[in-house]
Parts: sequence; structure tokens; C-alpha cells
Amino acid sequence: MGIEEQFGVETIYTSEDELLADPEIEVVDIATHPPERVSLMKKALLAGKHILSEKPFAPDLGSAREIIALAERQGLKVAVNQSGRWGPPWRAATLLIQQGLIGDPFEVTTSLTSTLPGGSPAPSSIP
Repeated sequence: MGIEEQFGVETIYTSEDELLADPEIEVVDIATHPPERVSLMKKALLAGKHILSEKPFAPDLGSAREIIALAERQGLKVAVNQSGRWGPPWRAATLLIQQGLIGDPFEVTTSLTSTLPGGSPAPSSIP
């Protein structure tokens, strides 16, 4: 069974150019490493696609300004996704599981609120 059948995927693209040329695609989620992300975002914007970018949005302020300016010229939207998987609470939970300090979770419910500016760094280990 192929991925199409297993997950009900209607279209599989063999390149980003093929995906960006598809008029049915309106928004592109770009989740590559930051250095590659800038050129892909520019390419997507020039193809008329809105962008959802993973964090960090760009490797530097100049690149970020270029992307925003291009989006504005194209009349397109750019948004940044904060998945939180590297945030301190998730990192601590991951380490607790990896170190065998808690059992295998079967369900997780989270609530994220923050009233402190700047937050705290993610832990590198659990003592």
C-alpha cells in the first residue's frame, strides 16, 4: 500500500516547483532549517502563495525584512508558527520520559500561559 492509499493523499509532488505551480495550493508551510527557508519563502511568495513559517522566521533581521517587503508587494500574508516542541515545558517532559523518570504517556493535555517577560531557557537535563 502506497502513501496515497494509506493516508488518503490525493496529490504527491516531486519538487517544490511542481507544488508552487499548483493553483489549488494557497498557503505553504515552510519548516526547513532557517538558512534554506529564506529562498523557499521568496520562491513561494513569487509564486503567489501565502506563507506559514516555522520559528525562527529568518536567520537575521535583514532577511526577515526582505520577506515581509516581498509579501507586501505581492499582496500576500506571512505568519510564523510557534509549535513549542523545544520550549522549556516540552523539553522537560521529553527528558523525564527519556530518562525513565515517568512512564509512557498515553494522553497529554497542556495549557500554556506566561506572565513573565523573556521566559526561561529549556533544560538540558533533569537532575
